[in-house]
Amino acid sequence: MKKIVYLLLLSVITCLVSCNKNDQDENPLANQYGSYEEPYFVFEYATDTIQMQDKKIAVEDFKKLFTAMAAEKMSAYFKGIHFGENQEMQIDIMKSDGTNSTVSAFYNLSDSYMQVTLSSDFIGSLSSKADMTIPSISFHYRLDGKRLSMYFDKSYVTVIYAIMKDKLCRAIAGMMGMDLDLLPDSAQSAILKGIEQQIDAILNQVQKLEIGFVLTRSNSNGQ
Repeated sequence: MKKIVYLLLLSVITCLVSCNKNDQDENPLANQYGSYEEPYFVFEYATDTIQMQDKKIAVEDFKKLFTAMAAEKMSAYFKGIHFGENQEMQIDIMKSDGTNSTVSAFYNLSDSYMQVTLSSDFIGSLSSKADMTIPSISFHYRLDGKRLSMYFDKSYVTVIYAIMKDKLCRAIAGMMGMDLDLLPDSAQSAILKGIEQQIDAILNQVQKLEIGFVLTRSNSNGQ
């Protein structure tokens, strides 16, 4: 009887160890480092040109302009990601003062999605508010040999835009050479409303949108 119980326990332990190993094997990113390679940008529009106020830009020119701008900004501040064995993630960045820094996070893979959650320690370093929370970020991800593409689709970009609409519209106004602080509130509201309407009109014409980046994968030891 004792031998039977022992065999049963041994079988259960063996099964658990085997399942745990399979779970780890299912993570294709464990103990790998992804070095930043280039932006990931897919853009399909309903017409050949994009109308912004009284100006038009060809879609192909816009794609080239956006990709070049993204490449310049990302390569300057984003260096790569280390994917740990237990779903830990270390994001290597360079601050505006030129110093290197690391952002701690956690990741979870599910089908073609990667859920990224910033660590509580990092969130705490951003604000003195003890109850500050930042929701998880949901990326699409795709593996192609050593290339790892991580990107947002149109629906996710639309959600982010809705959350940050005021800040984005103000940033666009600044890029257009407008100093809103010098204008009365009524004029500010009118300008921001006009920019918002134009962005909404553009988004309605976007047929496909994917924005992200491509990493080149290697083992953590650099191989």
